[in-house]
Amino acid sequence: MGDPRTGSPVDAPDRIDHRAIARWLPRFRRVGRLFRHEVHGLQHIPVEGAGLIVLNHGPVEIGAFLLYAEIGLRLGRHPRFLGERLFFENPRVARILERGGVLEGTPGHARRKFDEGELVAVFPGGAREAWKPFRERATVRWAGREGFARVAFEAVEPIIPVACPASDSLYVVVNDGFAW
Repeated sequence: MGDPRTGSPVDAPDRIDHRAIARWLPRFRRVGRLFRHEVHGLQHIPVEGAGLIVLNHGPVEIGAFLLYAEIGLRLGRHPRFLGERLFFENPRVARILERGGVLEGTPGHARRKFDEGELVAVFPGGAREAWKPFRERATVRWAGREGFARVAFEAVEPIIPVACPASDSLYVVVNDGFAW
């Protein structure tokens, strides 16, 4: 059954390419060494059961891939990321994202994954946060984007905040790139 608004599958776990993900996890870890990426506090990620991982968003989100790799390699879990709804309006992009386990960012998808005992990961700030001016680095733009917390509270699932403080330093955005 599809989403009547976009025609894309509401959730397509059968489209996840687990073999490709398994091949990519060690590669992500090598990229992490290149960027001197470190992950601390994995003991706060539930080893079983649901939870909501909430991340800040940088201009190029390498940190999400690296966190995904560490959770996959060290804990054997694979969080389901919620993606920007706009990406799912393009059927080709939607298929690529779905193969990687990304779901359209809706409360319904988060609730369903919680019910299935899965970890869900979200960037509440989205593109507004990713392309904020450099002078606002190390801040988040989550105003008006609190739906993720409401969904987790209603489902009585833990919220695990994650920060990648260096993500804002990969590029210098001189103005408000989102408005531009």
